[in-house]
Amino acid sequence: MTLLRQIQEELASSDVDVVAVLRKCKILARRLHSDQFAQWVDWELNGYSKDADVPEYRTVHPVHYASFSNGHWSVQQQPISTLLLDKEWRHLFEPFPYRAGITAVQALAATDGGGMLDRNELRFLLKNKVVDLPCHQFWSQISDVELKQIVSAVTNRLLDFVMDIEAENPDAGEAPASEIPVPPETVQQLVQNHFHGPVGNIAQNSSGFSQTAALDVGAVRAVVCDVRAELAAVQLEPEARASAEAQLATIEAQIASPTPNEGIVREAGRSLRTILEGAVAGAIVQPGVWQGIMEAMARLFDP
Repeated sequence: MTLLRQIQEELASSDVDVVAVLRKCKILARRLHSDQFAQWVDWELNGYSKDADVPEYRTVHPVHYASFSNGHWSVQQQPISTLLLDKEWRHLFEPFPYRAGITAVQALAATDGGGMLDRNELRFLLKNKVVDLPCHQFWSQISDVELKQIVSAVTNRLLDFVMDIEAENPDAGEAPASEIPVPPETVQQLVQNHFHGPVGNIAQNSSGFSQTAALDVGAVRAVVCDVRAELAAVQLEPEARASAEAQLATIEAQIASPTPNEGIVREAGRSLRTILEGAVAGAIVQPGVWQGIMEAMARLFDP
């Protein structure tokens, strides 16, 4: 069996050992004479350096929590909307590229709740912003779903790449050191397309159709987190609250999918906004926060 077929079979396995496959890809990179592919493999195995460009599929969208206590009263694991934070600090809580090696990603993906980032040094940002209690713990949570998505992206993209190399030359994995089995420019283009290229479909040089803006899944996830963090302060009839929860659950199920249905997300988002519009005007603890949430929902769901 050729090296290319070995890699394909292992990647297609339900219990794929991603680290072992990536090590075989180090051999393949050497035989392809591709420094670019070898660099990507090393980054996935060992982690991305601070100055490295991290692929889009490694962007994570943490949810933020804090616990408060004065020794007598306490509020535990309160969701924190970034809109509560002063603008100059919000960039620290935005989606960011996750640089850890694939072994660490897999380990965190296998734990309940995913990975936790300590934010205790920033507890002062919450003073008098949520409850009238001292904040004793502040953290951000990366969901296990997002971490599993990183692993899935690595395996899927690698499988596509290897199949494309095989289409160019089925024996590329067995090439002697003196031979260049696939033209370097072809390998470079495949590496760029599969591991570093943009995600999403953009129509170019086409006419005769209409196209809406691609759904920003990260922004949708952020606004859903904000809605959940503030929803308890909204006075809703039980039926309306149940409907709002159903729409939130629909959106969350879609954005957790590798291929979210944009139509379903937008429809559920518009329904959710309609439910909330009548209630947010007069019964909100944080009117400024809700104004920002409603404006974000309008941009996302009514492009």
